[in-house]
Amino acid sequence: MFNIFIFLAHISFFKVFPQEEFDKVFVFDLYRGKGVPEGKKSLAITLTLYAEDHTLKDEEIALSVKKAIDALSRKFLAEIRS
Repeated sequence: MFNIFIFLAHISFFKVFPQEEFDKVFVFDLYRGKGVPEGKKSLAITLTLYAEDHTLKDEEIALSVKKAIDALSRKFLAEIRS
């Protein structure tokens, strides 16, 4: 079940994220249990960003990460765990 969920999550993430900003999106952990509300899952993902024509600046990276979080929030009602 975990592998099917991860596969579907990868497909969904690439539909949400702007392709020109993210080279790779990788889901590497799925957790359900203590500290996560019933019916919810905690996913850990890595994002690989790139620009073909320049080295990314901190501000560009921060904006891309914000866009990713906003897109996940809209599409999946995702939220950052505290």
